[in-house]
Amino acid sequence: MVGTRVVSKFVNFIAYLLYYLTSHRLSFDTAFHHVLTTLRDSELRRYLTPLYTLARHAVLDFMKAMNVYLYLKYGHRFKLHSEVPKGVSFREVSRVVLCYHAPRILRDEKLVEAIERYCRNYNLSSDRVENVLKEISASLNLAERLAFQYSFPTWFVTTLLNLVDPVELEHLLKALNDEYIWLRINTLLIDYDKALRLLELEGVVYEIDRDVWFLVRVLESPKPVHELDSFKSGFVVTQDKASVLAVLAMDIEPGMRILDACAAPGMKSSLIMQLTENNCELFFLDISLKRIRSSIPLLKRLGVDLGRVHIVHCDSTNMYVRNVDQALIDAPCTNSGAIPRDPAIKLQLMDSRWASGFNEIQFMLLRSVMKLNPEVVVYCVCSLLPWEGEGVVIRILEAEKTNFTIQSPRIPGQHGYRLYRFYEHVRRLFPHIHRTQGFFISRFQRV
Repeated sequence: MVGTRVVSKFVNFIAYLLYYLTSHRLSFDTAFHHVLTTLRDSELRRYLTPLYTLARHAVLDFMKAMNVYLYLKYGHRFKLHSEVPKGVSFREVSRVVLCYHAPRILRDEKLVEAIERYCRNYNLSSDRVENVLKEISASLNLAERLAFQYSFPTWFVTTLLNLVDPVELEHLLKALNDEYIWLRINTLLIDYDKALRLLELEGVVYEIDRDVWFLVRVLESPKPVHELDSFKSGFVVTQDKASVLAVLAMDIEPGMRILDACAAPGMKSSLIMQLTENNCELFFLDISLKRIRSSIPLLKRLGVDLGRVHIVHCDSTNMYVRNVDQALIDAPCTNSGAIPRDPAIKLQLMDSRWASGFNEIQFMLLRSVMKLNPEVVVYCVCSLLPWEGEGVVIRILEAEKTNFTIQSPRIPGQHGYRLYRFYEHVRRLFPHIHRTQGFFISRFQRV
């Protein structure tokens, strides 16, 4: 029998995790392992899978759970919050999460029963939380209701409501809470058909992509993908389809000199080398020495010929490389399209000032690369926000005397946001349509 003492440890762990993530801009996995290491609780490690699952849902639904807690605390004086108010109890928020999610997502009946017993001590039940959710939703306008229901900041939902139909936006917000796993078959190391057979032997159920022949989407796996032998051997690589399409938006051919301006951790660079069969000259640039150092073993493991790669630690807003044929800029951004991969991004988006602070560096990167005068420049961001995608494009076209024109990339995807005059010439990928991360991709052709 699972005791309520174990449940209390779950609550303390998740409360610490939520506090840590709202105080530091870290990924969910990094914060989870930090808290696990800090607490050093061997009993918790016995429940690692349900703990991880509940913790992930706690982060995904933090704003919803926080507002339920505030409603229970303040009653008729309640008002919806998109930021963490002073004095909020992360432990109380954690109890709301466990009470609501445990019966819905956990398979361990004894653990669920222990959580329900624990919650009754605090006058909480799944039904009570469900009723509070309905009461709060009934008092909200459309933007607030969508923000509350899917646990996003109100400013984020309001921004997208100005660009996307409300019904479609609801599908998008819902899909941002689901993770889709894509595998790229690394033909530098293995034959395509052999890789598929290896995945089948390991019990992986997959779907072959109809747009990109070397991509498969994982439907079921008996273990986490990073524990598969085919992954450890470098035969398959986790890479989202949208990320792959950003590389395919270029016209890569063997023998070219190609620039990857924000290259670490190296997934797009390794794909460039795969597409040219290690027969191109690649300039791998990144501002983070730490990320560069971690990229080198990855590139080696994936079969990249490092003799053809110039790895440069530099600021790509102020650099010069001669005779570049094509260039890729996967610029720093909010990563608002990558929430399915890292739910902690939701907590970072609570800071609207931070979320609006990337535009200048994105513009400077694009301008710097264009000064190298390559034939093709692809600019992309893993973001749903217009000022990180279309806003950068319109700024570079209107503010700069440039010998580049915007050109429709020959890749699948939706058009950009219609608010912008060139929307038909850029591409957006959406999780509810393409089962990918939210991505913006643009292509510039030298005139």
